[in-house]
Amino acid sequence: MKADERATALEKCLSDISAKHKIMIRKYYTDGFTMEELGKSLQRSAGSVAVALHRIRIILSDCIRKQLT
Repeated sequence: MKADERATALEKCLSDISAKHKIMIRKYYTDGFTMEELGKSLQRSAGSVAVALHRIRIILSDCIRKQLT
């Protein structure tokens, strides 16, 4: 499995998640927000942000796995 295949699968899977989830992923991974900063920007606790990001990662991981099989 090549890195470009995984990247393509990730792009496809990211296009399938909700806008709210995309914002969370972008702010955390691209913009470098901490859990606390992200929580404040979304009016949520850092703990709920951590749980939401964990669930989003599971969704993306499952989707990528399906794309590559």
